[in-house]
Amino acid sequence: WMAENLRTAHFSNGDAIDYIADNSDWSSYGQVGLPAYCSVGNNAYYDSEYGMLYNWYAVKDSRKLCPDGWKVPNHDEWETLTAFLGGEAVAGGKLKEAGTAHWAEPNVGAVNTIYFSALPAGYRYGDGFFYGLTNRASFWTSSIWNTELARMRLIDNDSICFRSNYVGNKANAYSVRCIKDESASIQISTNAVTSITASSAQSGGNISSDGGSIVIARGVCWNSYGAPTTADYLTEDGSGTGEFTSALTGLQPNTTYYLRAYASNADGTTYGNELSFTTLAVQFGSLSDIDGNNYKTVVIGDRTWMAENLKTTRFVNGDNIPDISNDADWSNYSAQALPATCLVGNSPYNLDVYGKFYNWYAVNDSRQLCPEGWKVPSNDEWISLMNYLGGEDLAGGRLKEAGTDHWAEPNTGATNDTYFSARPAGDRQDNGSFYSITYRAYFWTCDEYSLTEAYMVFMDNESSRFLHHYVPNKGFGMAVRCIKDDSGGEDLDTQDEHLW
Repeated sequence: WMAENLRTAHFSNGDAIDYIADNSDWSSYGQVGLPAYCSVGNNAYYDSEYGMLYNWYAVKDSRKLCPDGWKVPNHDEWETLTAFLGGEAVAGGKLKEAGTAHWAEPNVGAVNTIYFSALPAGYRYGDGFFYGLTNRASFWTSSIWNTELARMRLIDNDSICFRSNYVGNKANAYSVRCIKDESASIQISTNAVTSITASSAQSGGNISSDGGSIVIARGVCWNSYGAPTTADYLTEDGSGTGEFTSALTGLQPNTTYYLRAYASNADGTTYGNELSFTTLAVQFGSLSDIDGNNYKTVVIGDRTWMAENLKTTRFVNGDNIPDISNDADWSNYSAQALPATCLVGNSPYNLDVYGKFYNWYAVNDSRQLCPEGWKVPSNDEWISLMNYLGGEDLAGGRLKEAGTDHWAEPNTGATNDTYFSARPAGDRQDNGSFYSITYRAYFWTCDEYSLTEAYMVFMDNESSRFLHHYVPNKGFGMAVRCIKDDSGGEDLDTQDEHLW
């Protein structure tokens, strides 16, 4: 509620309300039903303390007397306030300003419990004459009684009652208190959900009204159990009214989600209508290597990638790749530029999780490391993947396996919404030492940088970045992901893959 009497000279749309001082003119306005207002006793001295007096035609004018988002309370809203204060018999005392600075003695029972500070501005009858200053506080309601009368409320200086069953001629002038219009909240609807995949979807909303206060945040929120709020997953899509689009990422496959648009202003957060949708099931493709190992594959953009690290022990022509566990032997193979492979950490328990490590001489061997129709990706192909996924700052998180089953905490930004499932196998340096398992996922490219160095890419546990243009010694051991070779021919070993 307002804690002072209204004193505006304009309707909410900016139109001036006619100020009528003359008694005859006041009477004429009332007779024809025109809105009007005046100072208490036609004395501007009282304006700042007592506010203005308005006839009921001003109260009900479609241009709105109260500020945007506020309204003149109806009879029931006054009744609710009265009941909250203990009923008509005592509510007046709890509403009146205490003391006799404005009220005439004895100002019975005035305690001003809720700081409403009702003041005795009196009233003006339809004939233009003023009464009740210092003795009575009179307030309009917005509720009509009949063609001539409307409901009003009053409090006297000699009573604690808040009199409710009173009506006044619509030509009379009483004080006005505005109440916040709870129906004037933000008007927002939720857009249909489109572009649904196994891990993402698109929606948004439309804000047709800000409810009288600037929208400072908007987006959509979602969960898997209903009635989502901004305490759940959410997007942040700017501010202001109008239509906006929201991209939902990091979703789980074959899962039903509930979402609704939201908008927040100084008065709180309002939600649009709730919608539900179900993400698609994951449909990985498959690929087999010469050893009979089966791999999941996934389409990201317009290219098909292995969704697991390579673990073959042989080149495509059937020749064995030397498996080197001894550190000195690994170093010698590097020094002689010979192809080699090994288990991550020299542990067979890591094979299914991390695949195998290969030095770059195995990557570049003419006998081919990847299955027929597939190849080790170039640096440019890795960078194209990075750009498709939003650039260097975001792509790593979208490629990394989520959670900390394999990654060390905090595994920043990992969503795996591409189902690439990069895992932190670390690397083996050219001296044979293993480093960074659970912390970094390194992958070879097929591109040479110098006689002894080649390009690789990597992701780490503390960032969502995708790091590229790094050039370690070719004798390092790293994981390999193969990419389908789109330069020509048909791969008969792959099934249909799902487009992400």
